[in-house]
Formats: sequence, C-alpha cells, structure tokens
Amino acid sequence: MNGSPPDEEMFLTASDTLPMAPAPTIECRAAPRVERRFVVRMRMGATALRRCLSRDVSTEGLFVLMPGAPAVGATVECVLVHPVTGVELALRARVVRAGETLAGPGVGLAFDALSDAQRAALATYVSGC
Repeated sequence: MNGSPPDEEMFLTASDTLPMAPAPTIECRAAPRVERRFVVRMRMGATALRRCLSRDVSTEGLFVLMPGAPAVGATVECVLVHPVTGVELALRARVVRAGETLAGPGVGLAFDALSDAQRAALATYVSGC
C-alpha cells in the first residue's frame, strides 16, 4: 500500500438514477381553497357587471376566470350565484394576483371585511351545498 485511500465502489441500481418525484405542494393560504365552479358577476369601478366563472373558492377568497382582468390592488364588487339554490351573495374583494392558468386568464381575489352573515353564507359555496 502506498498510503492512498482504498478505491470506493459505487453500487447503483436503475431506480437510483431515476428522477426524484416532485415534493408535495404545501398549502400556505389562511384557508384552503376547494375547486368549485359557479357564476360570479363582477363590477370594476363604474363598469357594468361582467359574467365570469369561478375556479376555486375559500372562506378568504376565490379565483375567477376572466379575460381583461383588473389590476392587482384594485377593489371589485362580486356577486356569487349559488350553483344549486341560485341565491346571490354580494361581496367586496381586492385583486391580489392576475395571470394565466390552464383554464384561461383570471384573477385571485381576497374578500374584504366580511360580516358574520356573509362568512356563513360563503361557507355554503366552499362546502358545495
């Protein structure tokens, strides 16, 4: 021996060379969102109500599919139309993000200052009842 470290052998199997599975997505929102589709009529400023479609909703906000989205930071009025009962729920929200999704362009909205009655009514949209 000449004082050098011994050769190391590596034993790899085919599965050792496969790419790793992606890490699970961690929900970082205050309230988890659930996928729900229902009509949302939105008003931005003095414009007429625009008929849009929700992608997901939580007790804190929702994502609405819509072209020509308002700017991030804008305040909007949205009227959610319950998919089963047809009951309408008017809420104010703030645009927190805008962008493209696989389903099309849209905006993420955070609800502003919900009353207890609004929060209870909103729970029916989240639960799907």
